[in-house]
Amino acid sequence: MPNTITRLEGLSSQLIESSDKLSKVITTLESKLGALKLDISAWVKNPFLLEEKNEEDGGLEDFAYAYFGYAKINDAWRLWIKKDGDPTLDAGESNGVHPHYVQLNQAPRDIRLKALQQFPQLIMELERQTEAVIEEVETAKMIAEIGNRNFNARPGSPYLIPPSPGNSPSLIQGESG
Repeated sequence: MPNTITRLEGLSSQLIESSDKLSKVITTLESKLGALKLDISAWVKNPFLLEEKNEEDGGLEDFAYAYFGYAKINDAWRLWIKKDGDPTLDAGESNGVHPHYVQLNQAPRDIRLKALQQFPQLIMELERQTEAVIEEVETAKMIAEIGNRNFNARPGSPYLIPPSPGNSPSLIQGESG
């Protein structure tokens, strides 16, 4: 019997060390995502199944499904686990139930492992969301440029003079005709 306990003690030490390394990996991923300064939230569209538990498990007890994502919640951009209550809804949709969020690094180990299996999907969703925002920004710039040209065409109205090298844009009074 003592050999069994000794072996279990060794396994326990390995598990603790591995879990600590997993937490450091999560912290590194959050830092790298934060350094990108995307300011874009993204959630993996398909939820993962959680085991129902009766004991306290980091605030996720008795939940059946959860989403993995990257978002700014409570003024912090982090990797999160979100429980919506309805797995038939896409991430981000609401069914009137307020979602429950847990920082990935604060979630139980089994949930962290399930979530990290979806990390490639999260990166693809962040790429998709970023591309969509870039398209929106480019469209807004084009609309603003068209509006500026139309505004410039109205005699007597202030209009924006496009910047020249070394000068910033400025407003001047247009000539009235």
